[in-house]
Amino acid sequence: MTLDEEFRAAVDHHRKGRLDLAQPVYKKVLEQDPHHCEARHLVGVIAFQTGKLAEAEAQVRLALAENDQEAKYFNTLANIHFAQGRLDEAQGALGCALKLDPAFTEALFNRANILQHQGKTGEAITLYEQVLTQHPTHAGAHNNLGTLLLNRGDEDEALEHYRQAQTAAPHQIEAMQNIAVTLKRQGREDEAREAFDQLLSVRPSDAARLNRATLVPALLESQEDADRARRNFSEGVARFKDQTLTISRPLEELGSLSQFFLAYHGQDDKPLNTAFAAVLRRAAPSLSFHAPTQTQKPSGHKIRLGLLSHYFRNHTIGILNRDLVRRLPRAGLEVVVIGPQHEGAIAEDIRRSADRCVTLPSTLDAARQAVSALELDALLFTDLGMDPFTYLLAFSRLAPVQATTWGHPVTSGIDTVDYFLSSRHLEVPEADQDYSEHLIRLSAPPTCLGRPESPKRLDRAHFGLDENAHLYICPQTLFKLHPDIDAIFRAILVRDPLGQVVLIEGRADWTNTLRARFARSLGHTVGRVRYLPRLSHPEFLEFLRLGDVMLDPLHFSGGLTSLQAFAVGTPIITLPARYMRGRVTYAYWKQMGLDDGIAASVEDYVNKAVRLGTDRAERSRVSKAILEACPQLYDNQTVAEEIAAFFIEAVSRARTGRPC
Repeated sequence: MTLDEEFRAAVDHHRKGRLDLAQPVYKKVLEQDPHHCEARHLVGVIAFQTGKLAEAEAQVRLALAENDQEAKYFNTLANIHFAQGRLDEAQGALGCALKLDPAFTEALFNRANILQHQGKTGEAITLYEQVLTQHPTHAGAHNNLGTLLLNRGDEDEALEHYRQAQTAAPHQIEAMQNIAVTLKRQGREDEAREAFDQLLSVRPSDAARLNRATLVPALLESQEDADRARRNFSEGVARFKDQTLTISRPLEELGSLSQFFLAYHGQDDKPLNTAFAAVLRRAAPSLSFHAPTQTQKPSGHKIRLGLLSHYFRNHTIGILNRDLVRRLPRAGLEVVVIGPQHEGAIAEDIRRSADRCVTLPSTLDAARQAVSALELDALLFTDLGMDPFTYLLAFSRLAPVQATTWGHPVTSGIDTVDYFLSSRHLEVPEADQDYSEHLIRLSAPPTCLGRPESPKRLDRAHFGLDENAHLYICPQTLFKLHPDIDAIFRAILVRDPLGQVVLIEGRADWTNTLRARFARSLGHTVGRVRYLPRLSHPEFLEFLRLGDVMLDPLHFSGGLTSLQAFAVGTPIITLPARYMRGRVTYAYWKQMGLDDGIAASVEDYVNKAVRLGTDRAERSRVSKAILEACPQLYDNQTVAEEIAAFFIEAVSRARTGRPC
């Protein structure tokens, strides 16, 4: 066999993963021809594949010294720099590769991957789409694009890309895992269980076992369904309590949070959330990062407060916090906003209002280092329990004071989160026992939202709604509709023959599940439940105005939607619950100094709804009172000042070792 034939055989060994057979031949070639660029490059590739990054860089640079017209050499150098954490140099190398070959698919993919790692979501999505235009079956691009879309909330589109990744590379574990965790995230319990069974049959792991054991459906069929789901979750976590689990890559392996849907059951979630967090902390020691001791700060310096979320964009969290960032007083605070790089007016407003903005990297380790480097005095997670990234980040000690609030209105159960910011009307007197955090009761819910305004006037015909019907609207995400609300809907429709309950469609499977449930529970009145398609923001505000009465869900009331409805004078009937998440609309009524929509019982809820729905004069009176009082709900500078004062005091206590 000639040396050239040996080299080709070595390349074949290399492609099949037999590095030990390929490397000696490459070195033999270089002994006879030290200027053999491809052999030099492939020696560097093997060094990279075996974790010898310095050697890999040296070999690839030697290859480039011989031939700087090979795009793939620059691409390999970029991969090495990426592994070294030298992202700017990696992008520079990719720029050279793409200058030589603008259609070089792998270089485009690697550039997108770096942008994704840097948290530059929009730019990364654009490049992954470009890769797929050139190479429609690129499994890596489908998989990574799916992850970005999932983080943006486009779950169905993400799932489709994961499935295309699996079709393109049937044995790729990552795509299989992402399909399972996305189904789990969507609350598709049976499909998720089947997907985890498939994953476990191929590659057993503790994370997949934990995921499978803690599945929770999104939409409940009945109260018994809720009891079953909670029992399964509790027993699933308990099975792992005394086991030695190993979850080395918690973000990638867990992927989503099963306990998210527990919050909609109207029961005490603290035992379940704290037990799950304890199991996870033991299973994934990497989560227990502790930021280095901060450098001594000069006396009188401003408290550096970080606000962290994945949702500082056109999302409920972004909308509720945009004006808070602007209104937090700066006399004693420096406000740092931390999150992925989002586009759009809300994201831009938040960036402009902050004293400093930091783009959150896409890996937990890089994110921990980035936040730690800020030397924050206090860190507010505006939501914990929706997004897995921020939830897992909260297991670290990144600032002396760490808090969360009502973005997801339930205790996190995480022992490194010190405080939960709520308000006096949001909580019952004994609510302290509902939180693993220290509960802080502000004078009002922690938002400074400006009053929403509808930009145009629409009529009922625009939505295909009956001009003569009494519209009882419930424009909430469908999984908020606990089975207990069914009896209320039925009673209202029986009492008011002109009544219609109007909902907004959600995911097709959620809508179908709810329709089937209503067919069983609403009897002959089910024909007067209407479903509107998803609405644009201006349409949504007008829909709220056109409703005669808004029905607040039981156990998990409206938040932003209630603020939007009150802004246009629409009365809301609410039955305050035991836990904060079912008391938000009640708190708004109390903040306005009104009680017309506050029910004392299910029977009272129905009576108040029907009276307002059928009595135009009474409805007009209540609507007028709301419009006069609702300015108290918006632009609340007082609550911004209370939040600032709280953090200044909490940091002072932490520095002096005083208890919370």
